[in-house]
Amino acid sequence: MSAPRPATQTAWRTCEHKQCAYAVSEPFADCFVSISPLFTSAVILGNMAMLKKEGLGGMNGFAASILALRLAYTAVYLTHKTQGPTAVRSALWAASMGLCLRIIFKAAKALGSAKVGL
Repeated sequence: MSAPRPATQTAWRTCEHKQCAYAVSEPFADCFVSISPLFTSAVILGNMAMLKKEGLGGMNGFAASILALRLAYTAVYLTHKTQGPTAVRSALWAASMGLCLRIIFKAAKALGSAKVGL
């Protein structure tokens, strides 16, 4: 009986249509760590700017949208067997980054227009 592989070891898959292999390493860490700092910044700045909370355009909708996009990203990441779906994965990543940047810009606009008393 073989010993279980460590979680950080790279797993290899073989393409069905030709003899090739590509790495699939640490899927959960790769899927969520890449966007965490930007998401955290967007949430903090959105709350500091007192952006609306309810609705799809609010902070709750933003968090739900990010969660849905990241779950879809993870599903594509874990289930693809060829290099084709990587374009879908990239689009999902770009959409989640875009949502974070949208909140950051909305917060910057709200904070920039507020009168700050010194």
